[in-house]
Amino acid sequence: MTEETTISTPEETSETTETASTELNSTEELNTSELTPETEETTAETETETTSIPDSTEPKLYAGKYSSIEELEKGYGELNKAYTQANQIKAKYDEMLKQQQQQQALNLEKAQKAGFNSVEEQEIAKSVQLAEFSAFWNNMNTVQADYQPTVQQLLTEYYKTGDAAYLKEAKKFFNSDFLESVAVGKKQFERQLQEENEQKRTQAKNERDAQLADIIKADFAELLADVNENKGKAQALKAFCDADFIQSKEDMQVFADIYKQIADYERAAAIKEYEAQKVIDQTKSKAVINSDSTNGVNLEVKRTADDIGNMTQKEFDAYCKKHGTDWIYAEN
Repeated sequence: MTEETTISTPEETSETTETASTELNSTEELNTSELTPETEETTAETETETTSIPDSTEPKLYAGKYSSIEELEKGYGELNKAYTQANQIKAKYDEMLKQQQQQQALNLEKAQKAGFNSVEEQEIAKSVQLAEFSAFWNNMNTVQADYQPTVQQLLTEYYKTGDAAYLKEAKKFFNSDFLESVAVGKKQFERQLQEENEQKRTQAKNERDAQLADIIKADFAELLADVNENKGKAQALKAFCDADFIQSKEDMQVFADIYKQIADYERAAAIKEYEAQKVIDQTKSKAVINSDSTNGVNLEVKRTADDIGNMTQKEFDAYCKKHGTDWIYAEN
């Protein structure tokens, strides 16, 4: 049997090589296309992990608040500006308060010169005076027509000058019933204004007292710590308050100083008395010892014959003075 030998020609070899090369390239391209997504995913994961790592370095803050020197200087400037404005506002308020107090003092002086005890009392008198004038002016039609011009002139002069003589003359033209009703209404109106003023004063005083009480509790806490137990201090403080001696923080400081002086004096006196009593007690104790014993011999206890025999003459005399001499003749 004859074996067939196949010999590849160059053309066939070339084709085979090209075919293999083409298949290899296709395989490489396939493998490359299959690996590319994995590479991209790995890169994405790596980038994600790198991005997620927190930065442990925190920015430096100046004064615990500002991120730069410029911001710190700007903030300090604004703070300084606000502080300056606050001081200016306080200065204006203090000046206004001072002017108000001066005006109040001036008004009080004028009121006192006019014969009133207070500015409020003067204002009440003015209101009552105006109300009385209005009553006559508004009822001028009750006067006979011929006299109305005269009454009008008198009331006008009274309004301008405040001279009660003009009002007195005008009243002569009104009937007695009307004059009586005006007088009664005047008294009632005056009483009403006085009551309202007293209520305002009481309310204002209560508010001031409440504010002052808060200040005193805060600033004199140590002084008031034992006020509930220390009856003397409580009574003294109440007496000062009832007499309106404590109307400000400064007044309370005066009370505190006075009370401290009294307490210091009483404490020193008590110590002095205690020391004096102590000396007296010691002196009495020594006197008792000296009277009851001589050279260590207790005279309160009756001695035996042997003890008496051992006494000195001084001890024996003291013993006899204490117990008499009858024991000498008694049987031992």
